[in-house]
Amino acid sequence: MGGVSILVVLALGGMFRFHGSSNNSNNFERNMNIRGSGSDRDFSNSVMSLIRSTAGNMFSDYAVSEIEDQGVYEPAMVEKYVHDHRVELGYGPTDETVASEGCKIWNDPQESSIYNELHLYRQEVVKYWEAVKQYNWIEKTNITDIRPYLDRGICSHLEVDKQGRNLKDAFFSKSGQLSRTKSSGWVEPLLPPMRHPNFCMKKAGNILNIEYLVHDFAAMCRKLKPTSRIVLFDMGASPKFSGASNMWKIMNLFGQFGFKFDHIYAYEIRRFEPEEVYQLVPPHLQPAYHWINAGINTEEGHALNPFTMLEKEFDEDDLVIVKLDIDTASSEVP
Repeated sequence: MGGVSILVVLALGGMFRFHGSSNNSNNFERNMNIRGSGSDRDFSNSVMSLIRSTAGNMFSDYAVSEIEDQGVYEPAMVEKYVHDHRVELGYGPTDETVASEGCKIWNDPQESSIYNELHLYRQEVVKYWEAVKQYNWIEKTNITDIRPYLDRGICSHLEVDKQGRNLKDAFFSKSGQLSRTKSSGWVEPLLPPMRHPNFCMKKAGNILNIEYLVHDFAAMCRKLKPTSRIVLFDMGASPKFSGASNMWKIMNLFGQFGFKFDHIYAYEIRRFEPEEVYQLVPPHLQPAYHWINAGINTEEGHALNPFTMLEKEFDEDDLVIVKLDIDTASSEVP
């Protein structure tokens, strides 16, 4: 495998993201940008251990702190502040039985010096998502797949801003609080409680609200080639395609911006009748949908280890999205 562009979404209570692109399988980790639940890099290392246990020799040993040094990730100021002050903020406790208070920095102005920036960002992310929902350029042009139009400047039309400004300038100019990845452009800063910030003001309706994730589709588009494949590995899939499903929302969102999936590999250990599943799959996704009614296996090279297929079949020109929510401690935590 020559490498692969990959975005990983881990759902282990909150929402986790990884963005990465590798030139070869051995330095994949070095080019990944960690998006995890918690700002302590010890946590990020443990999350990478999770991925390493599943992906086997795709990964080599490294220190998470190297990702900034490699120039592949620029954390937002608030993200860096939380990391640098994680001990005094209670996110790096020595007693692992004591839970951190993820909302304290949002609710207590005296807790940190970034209170104002956090709330400016919170307001901006809401406005950004209002604009995302209104974006319809792809729909109006009847384009279902952006790849045939890459040489015609289509990527500039994927900016959410009607004036074509990038995400930070258009929606986050007051706070300036976006992180940046080399492979996927602007992304939301990594902040506790790893949910929508409105969760700290009102839990109802915000526990599983993913409208705080920032997607730079224009930047991702510019990484594609006409021959690039767009693939989703859904580890811990649900056959329920409805507005209440966050995975369904993500699939729809990518489609809204012209990212058409060539393959969707859906792994699920709970038993469902194939006929039942395919009756629920929306018609436009059926040609790409592969229902694998079996649990994943973390053994290196195993046929049911999704990373076995990822390593063998896809390369650096492909965009691979991985969602991990298998709720099995022996597989999720090495």
